Formats: sequence, C-alpha cells, structure tokens
Amino acid sequence: MKSVSLLLLATLLVVPTVAMAWGNINAHPMINTEALAYFFAHEGSGGKYKYSPVDRTTVYTGTGVLEGGWGNAPNGPISKNITGWLAHGGYSADEPEVFASLRHFYDPLALNGGVSYLTDHIDEFYPSANPEMDAKTWGLDADDNLYCWKKGLQSYKYAMEKTDSREANLTFAYRALGETMHLFADMTQPAHVRNDSHPWAEPIEDNVTGAMVTASKGYPVDSRVSLAGLPGNLFDQLATFTNQYFYSNDTIFDGPSDTLPYNEWAHYPSPQFKDLTYDPKRCVYSGTFNGIPVPMIEQTASTYVLEKLGYGDPNYHVPPSYAPGLAGVLIPIAIHANAKMIDMFFPTINLTLTTTNIGNNQVRLEGQMTHDVAKDPAWQELGMGAIKYAGPGAVMTWSNGTASKVADVIFDKGVMTPIDINVPLSGGSSLYLQVTAGGRIFTSPEIEVGNVVVTISPENVTLNTGATQTFKATVTGTSNTNVTWSVLEGASGGTVSGSGVYTAPNTVGTYHVVATSQANPTKSATATITVNAQSGRFTSLDVSAAPGITTGTNCESEGAYLSNHEKFAPLVWTGNSFTANGEWETGTGTRLETHYTVSLSGTINADNTLSLTGTFTRREVYILGWWTNPSVERYRDISESTSTLTIDRLPKYLSNPDRWFMVGEAARPYLKGVSATYKVTRQFPDGTSELRKSCNMTDVNWAAGGYVQVYTNGTGQ
Repeated sequence: MKSVSLLLLATLLVVPTVAMAWGNINAHPMINTEALAYFFAHEGSGGKYKYSPVDRTTVYTGTGVLEGGWGNAPNGPISKNITGWLAHGGYSADEPEVFASLRHFYDPLALNGGVSYLTDHIDEFYPSANPEMDAKTWGLDADDNLYCWKKGLQSYKYAMEKTDSREANLTFAYRALGETMHLFADMTQPAHVRNDSHPWAEPIEDNVTGAMVTASKGYPVDSRVSLAGLPGNLFDQLATFTNQYFYSNDTIFDGPSDTLPYNEWAHYPSPQFKDLTYDPKRCVYSGTFNGIPVPMIEQTASTYVLEKLGYGDPNYHVPPSYAPGLAGVLIPIAIHANAKMIDMFFPTINLTLTTTNIGNNQVRLEGQMTHDVAKDPAWQELGMGAIKYAGPGAVMTWSNGTASKVADVIFDKGVMTPIDINVPLSGGSSLYLQVTAGGRIFTSPEIEVGNVVVTISPENVTLNTGATQTFKATVTGTSNTNVTWSVLEGASGGTVSGSGVYTAPNTVGTYHVVATSQANPTKSATATITVNAQSGRFTSLDVSAAPGITTGTNCESEGAYLSNHEKFAPLVWTGNSFTANGEWETGTGTRLETHYTVSLSGTINADNTLSLTGTFTRREVYILGWWTNPSVERYRDISESTSTLTIDRLPKYLSNPDRWFMVGEAARPYLKGVSATYKVTRQFPDGTSELRKSCNMTDVNWAAGGYVQVYTNGTGQ
C-alpha cells in the first residue's frame, strides 16, 4: 500500500500520511480487472446481454490521469478498452492523493461524533482542510465528485443519446464506474470503515499486491455477506460486514480485557476477543470465515516479553504476514460486489426489428431501441428516465455463416427511420438490426426471409353465424415458425385470435383467414370460410322438481313435485348464445285450455356444455259440469304457475350431438336454482271467485325423471 504525505500549506515539512486503501498502483486496478472478468464469466453473457454483449476489445480515447501526485494529478488523453478504463478508474480514484485520501472513509456506525467521515488525525495534520465528506456520499452522488456513480450513468446516457462527443462521454462513464468500484473495494478494507486514518502504516493494505488479489479471486464470499440491493444498500452491507468482523491495526479494542485502540477514538463493539479463537502458544486470535480459521491479531513481541517478566498488559497488532489470509476473505467480497456494480451500470436495452409486406416483393423494415428502465432499479433510483438512442445502425443479413450489411439506418429518440427492401433475399438468409453504441453491440432477434412456405389447415370450412373454428399454420424453410393471423375482410368478416381461433360474424357470407409468416411477410396461406345462418329450436324442457320449502294456502296436497313442459320456442342465435321466446295454446274449445309462455337465454360454452336461464308460465282453464249437464257450466278452475330456473354447464347427450340432456339424480349438480309460484282460482257463473290455492316453492331440487333438452338442428322431438 502506498502512503502519501500531507503538505501543510504553511510549511514544507513532511508529516505522517493519511493512507489510501489497497493501493492504487496494483491492488485497486487488479480488483477492478478481476471484477470485470467475474462479470463476463457470470453476468455478462445471458439475460439482458444475450443480444447486447459488452464490447471487450474496442479501444476508446478519453481523459485520464497522466501522472499521479500529492496535490496535483495532470489529466490528458489516454486510450484503453473497457478493462483498461475500469483498471484506470481503480488508480485515478486516489489521484491527486491528498485530496482523495480524505474522502475514502465511511464508518457505518458513525461512532465518532455521529459522523461517518474521517476525523482521526485530520485536525492534527491538516487543520482547516477536512472536507467532512464520507466515501459513500463521495462515491455515489457528491456534486463536487466529477466521477461519481450518478455522473457516470448520466454520461452513459449522453453517450447513447448525443451524436457529438459520444466517445468522450463513454470513456467518462467508464472512468466513473472504475472510480466508484474503487470506493466499494475500500469498504472491504478495515481501516476505511473505521475512523482510522492510519497515518504511519496499515499492515493489511500495505502488503496486499496485485498478485495477491488474483490469488484470492477464487475464494468464496463469506456466507454472512449479502450482495443484494441497490448501490447505497450494497455499500452499507460491505462496510458493516468489514467493520463488524475485522480490526484495523489502530482500532483493536476489547472491553473485558481493557485493550484500548491505539488511536484513542471510539471503541468499536465488535469483534471482541470472546468472538474469536485464541491460540495461547502463538498468542494469536483468529476469526472463522466459511468454516476456516483466519489469524486476525497477535500479541506484540515487546509486550509478550514484558508480560512474562511481570510488567504491563499485552498489546496486540495486525502483522504484515497476515495480509494474504485476510485478503483471501476480503478481496473476493470486493470483486463480487463490483461485478454487481458493473451489471447495474449497464442498462437493459432491447433492439427490435419488424417487417411489413407492402407488395411488389418489398418489405418495410422498422426498428426500435427501447430501454426497459423498469428492469434497472439503479437507473430508476436516480430518476434520469429511459435512454432514447440517437445515432447510426445497420440492417444486416446472415447467410451461410457470413454476415453482411444490407443498408445503413438512422435512429432518433430510440426509433429507426423505416426503410424498404426487396425480398426474398438469398436462400437461407435472415435479417437483423445491429447498433454499436454504449460499449456494447446490440442486435435484434433474427428475422429469416429465405424460402419460406406457409400452409394452413383446414383450408375450407363451413360455420354457422357466431361459431368458432381453430386454424393451424405450418411454416417451413425458417426456424421462426411464428405467424400473424388476420381476417382478409377486416372486422366485418369476423375475428381471429393470435393463436388462430376464428369467430364467424353474425352475417352470412364467404370470408378468409390469413396466416402470414413473421420471418418473411411476403409468404402467407389463406383459408376460406362459408358462414351460414344459425338454426335451431328449443324443443322442450321438463323440470320435475321436488319443492324444498313450500309456503302458502292449501299447499299440502300439491304432491311431490312441480312439472313444467314447454315446446317449440324458436332460437335466435348471437354467436354461441341464443334466446328463445314463445307463446302458444292447446285445447282451445275444450273443457281444458292451456296457455304457455316461455322466455329463455342460453350459451353453448367452449367445452360444449349448456348454460341456461329462463322463466315459464302456464295458465290452465278447466271447466267443470259436463258430467251432469254438458250445456250447463257449474264453475271453472283456473290454475296459474310461474317457474324460473338456472342450469349451469349441462353436458351434451353423447348419443346425439345436438342434444343436451341429463336426467334424475345425475342432473342435480347442474341445477343452480328453481323457484315457482302456483295459484288456483275457482270462478262461478255468477262472476264470483274463490282462491283455492296459493303456493310459493323455493329451494327446489331435481326429482327423479327431471330433464332438460335443447336441439340446435331444428328437428328435435
């Protein structure tokens, strides 16, 4: 680890330094490099990168630190690929050294005066110069940090939306990402999550090299570390874990043994000696990480000798030799956390190409580049809105293993200016869009436009008005077998779903369903549908039902059931639904005249069951007196009944495809409600009348022999 001296403005004296975590010459750049490698291996190939991988090789020129220094670090043009820029950010975050070193501390417990920024030795060595800035604020969104996380995302957005200075904005964004990653790695360095400026030495950071970072990269992350959440939450989790389980050399504290920190600042509550494993032979305290003991501190040699001579109490320190073991725990956390930061940095952007057949063997190509910001909570959090790409792109063709350009295109606010091309292309070829921007190569899914053949089944069908038919399309000559369904005559010819289910209109005629290849919109197949008028007659309904509850006058003798039998109500169809309304009389001119009225509505469900609701009335006039003197009417009994019922999903009668039928006990589950009223009035020749019965029946259930039937072919008996 490199330490730098703070220059007092009033003197040229060299004073003890405020140090920078892990070392910006080797360790920090290597942490960023390994984080990017981990990202490529575990994050950067699937998901949102499937059609937009990060470009690893292209070299971009931008502004970087040319030479490090205490108070000044001159910047100028440098050229690097993404690996180089992120590694450079790991270096440049500590430049200029004095300025940076004061802003790279974050105490998540804020035990020193309730602040999280560094206060240790600042007033002593650098009076009136404490920026009072903690690393979390500095790294994520500080206004005066040119290369903070927020400005990095803003610059990436500019690189996608602004046609001028595109490369400068991208390199700025990469450097900002690298510098942010540096600060996340600082949160795995114990002195930087405690109020410990370590002006003389910090054995862990001073002795971790770039090679040691590489050697540690494959170790597992401790199971107590969570790498979830947005950047601020992730920052806190790293700092809290490191603060809780590790000592810096100047902050070793243990309450029970009265071991006090060298820098005399706050006493951090953990770790305590009781949380560690003690080896009395070596005078070493070790922590356990993923089940493996790791030496943390040991008693200093001088206090060991004095203690053996009976003088003083033991003091402890972190020996430089412990750096590799501690790095094996802390460095993997920094690498994995920074791989997460890289993933949050790159937005979810989808490039799509659509084709429209415009005739004359031409296809219109349209494209969009859409930022799905809802999938990027780290972008959402900053409220910058969706990226709307502006700049060039290309229509590409892929044929026989070779990619070639078909045409250049231009995007504005995420939308491509449409172009028309001739088709078909050469056999076995496909089209796709390609945009190289934002350090990525975006491609749309391929649309194949080779020797595509579409067939449809069935090709001819006859339907009644409102009926449905499922069509199937088969596409060969392309791996994209999707089709777009349409009705040639438009809305007047019925409708067809995206899965090929056609619904006939209520108007008779001849119509056509078209299946068009999405791979090559010039290829399609057509089915012809003849639509006839729907026919059918509600022929009879008989409900023999036992009343559950009967109330009224003189109803005890009503018997076990109510019976309604109606016939010959014509059906009026709308799609798969119908109504039936009818009136008729029987026995006219006899001593038993009956008048019937029926009003029904029903639906043939998708599973071919019948749902039905209806109201029935029956009025009978029975004339008494013929048995004594047929010419003399003694009186007449007028009986009137009104019944309502609801039947739900009654199955078809298997032996007759046009009949729905269920009888007896088996019918009970389908009867959802029957109620009835029944009234008998006796009329006398002198005009007087007498109410003989008045009954209300509710909770009616099917009785043995009850059934319902509907014929749709008009010939039911």
